[in-house]
Amino acid sequence: MPARKPEPHQPENWLIGPNRWKLVKRPAGTDVIGLLQSQLDYGPTLLGDETDRRSPRAFLRMVAHASFALVAPNHVDWEVKKAYGSKPQIIARFALAGVSYGLRVTDPEFERRLGHLDEGSYLISSASDSRVSDRFLLTISLGEEYLGYHYKLVAGVIQMPERWKPYF
Repeated sequence: MPARKPEPHQPENWLIGPNRWKLVKRPAGTDVIGLLQSQLDYGPTLLGDETDRRSPRAFLRMVAHASFALVAPNHVDWEVKKAYGSKPQIIARFALAGVSYGLRVTDPEFERRLGHLDEGSYLISSASDSRVSDRFLLTISLGEEYLGYHYKLVAGVIQMPERWKPYF
């Protein structure tokens, strides 16, 4: 039986069990579009405010409403930053209702996809594959405390199939 394991910054946490999850279907069909649309966050605030982080003190005053959000920005620029001796950091730059965000990407597949590139800004082109669009769904997550803040992260990146583009 699942048990609720909320934290002030992650109120929706549940402990489901020790078993690994099983992939049910890939690729997702158009039957999931309505569900995804109903969960979209259009901004301008993202996880409580318009910044890239939240102070733990903020959650002592008021528990977070949610620690993740699904967004479908009209445009995303990807920035690769490389620090000496550490793995590259990928930053997603996008806007929601006129508010600009620059959030670190922690999606392992997307880090591998862009991590080999030189430092700089990039667009992900769909020119080589007509089935994939230049639009993305981003899962934004509120991370664990790090250096005194809970940072907003892009935990999941989904490059939309071209057939989804008219719906988002």
